[in-house]
Amino acid sequence: MKYTAQIMEFGVPSKASGIVYDKEEFEKAIYEYNKNELKYGTLGEKDDLGSCYMEKISHKIDNVRIENNKAFADIEILNTPSGNMCEILMENKIQLATAPIIEIGKDGTQRILSIDLVKDEYKPFDGNTLKYGN
Repeated sequence: MKYTAQIMEFGVPSKASGIVYDKEEFEKAIYEYNKNELKYGTLGEKDDLGSCYMEKISHKIDNVRIENNKAFADIEILNTPSGNMCEILMENKIQLATAPIIEIGKDGTQRILSIDLVKDEYKPFDGNTLKYGN
C-alpha cells in the first residue's frame, strides 16, 4: 500500500526533539538523500535513533520533497513481517506517524538518516493517511 506522508513542518519545534529545522538546509539534505537508490525505513519506537536492522524494515521511502513550508515523502508499505505489522496496526485504528531521523552537523548541515514509522499517540486514526507527529 502506498501513502504520502508529511514528515516535517518548518518553523515550529518538533514534538519528538524540540528542534526547529531550517528549510534551506533540509532542502540540501533532501537532495543528497534522494540520490540514494535504496531508501528504507523501519517500524519502531521514537528512540530507535535510526538503527536500521533488516528484520525491522517495513517500508520504502521515495520522492522526499518540500511543498510550501512542509516536507513530504511517499511511503510504500512492504510485504515484510514489519510491513505486515504496519498494515495490521492501521487496520486496528492505530495511527502511525513518520519520525525522520536527522543528523545535524556542527556547521548546521542536515543529513537524513531514515524516515521511520512509529505509533502516533497524538492523533486518532484517520483512514489511509500517515502523518508526522506534530
